[in-house]
Amino acid sequence: MRKDFAMKKRRSPILAATVLASLALSLAVLVTPAHAASYNNVYRMYNPNSGEHFYTVQLPEAKHLLQVGWRWEGVGWVAPATSGTPVYRLYNPNAGDHHYTTSVEERDHLVELGWNKEPVGWYSEESSNSKGMLREYNPNAKSGAHNFTTSREEHDYLVGLGWRDESGEGYAWRASNRDAAPIESFSVQSPAWGSLQTVTIDKDANVAKRVDVPGAASTKETRDPYVARVSWSGHTAYLNRMKAKAEQIGSPTEYFLACDYDLCRVTVLERKNGSWEVIRTWNSNMGGHTFKGVWHISHKRKCDWNHDYFGKGYNDWASCYIESFLPYDTGHLQYVGGKGYDDGQTIHSTGYESTGYDNYGCIGLLWENAKWVYDNAARNVAPSDENAYHGTSQGTTVYVF
Repeated sequence: MRKDFAMKKRRSPILAATVLASLALSLAVLVTPAHAASYNNVYRMYNPNSGEHFYTVQLPEAKHLLQVGWRWEGVGWVAPATSGTPVYRLYNPNAGDHHYTTSVEERDHLVELGWNKEPVGWYSEESSNSKGMLREYNPNAKSGAHNFTTSREEHDYLVGLGWRDESGEGYAWRASNRDAAPIESFSVQSPAWGSLQTVTIDKDANVAKRVDVPGAASTKETRDPYVARVSWSGHTAYLNRMKAKAEQIGSPTEYFLACDYDLCRVTVLERKNGSWEVIRTWNSNMGGHTFKGVWHISHKRKCDWNHDYFGKGYNDWASCYIESFLPYDTGHLQYVGGKGYDDGQTIHSTGYESTGYDNYGCIGLLWENAKWVYDNAARNVAPSDENAYHGTSQGTTVYVF
């Protein structure tokens, strides 16, 4: 097995381990008499932020993922309720994605590398009434690098796009040729397709319709004019979207920072009792070159930058989430021994009173708010002049969108 498949550092959006771990405990599999509890639908979900496909026989788990922003893709295939060939499910806490394999050797190797072993996902069909499961690998993906399908058309399409065919030595496992069992139709609210919608799933486990929730799509958020005056702390619909993002992407720590570039907002969420809660809402001054994406706080330090470059006040308590070094000082950078002048993007305090984009690329907060991030969300990383572990993927997630 490739060594580069071990612990991929996550860059683009991703999955909270708590969401799936809490749901994988004792969820009942819903089947119909036609399957006589001997075969299960395997539901296929898609995370539009990370690109991961997720597969589960647990209908309640699939429903929950739909509610928090995963897209429903129906029944991927049908699997026997048991057989002599289990399909093992593993979770990568760094990249935030899952892998599935019938190989005990591959399973144990991934566990040694830090993957979490989860309950058996489903079982491979051993009868002649079966079809092979094709496996593809995306060498460019940081999360959701593998895809599994029984569709030769989908397989050939992905391989044509540059995915690697990993079915050359045989199928990943085998699925039943049985038809999917019907389910009881249901409706839930979901932000999976952008706006908050009521999504109805029919008895054939297909998306029957999607209808915008009244008021949710039409409520336009506006940017506050001043960093110190926050008017949106009670905007439930907006904050629920931030909670959904935290559940989709996850964080290696108990904190998650959602940074809204257009609205110059920072929402701080904390994981409590298996779910994410909003604990702080701040305005910010961002930059013309603030990079969007999913990052992790990698190092920190109390900075002594040139105040004229950033604004009219202090720019202390920098928590870096994008590491970058230059061989020269552009006028405001600090030197880090053995690396160069620190030109990364950080969350730090700002002297600008107005929201906007006056920084070059960093996210500027009120002094006390930047210190809170430094003391709490960045507490598991060392200051950069104290042997910091640069580039860690274990720091708090910073999601800039």
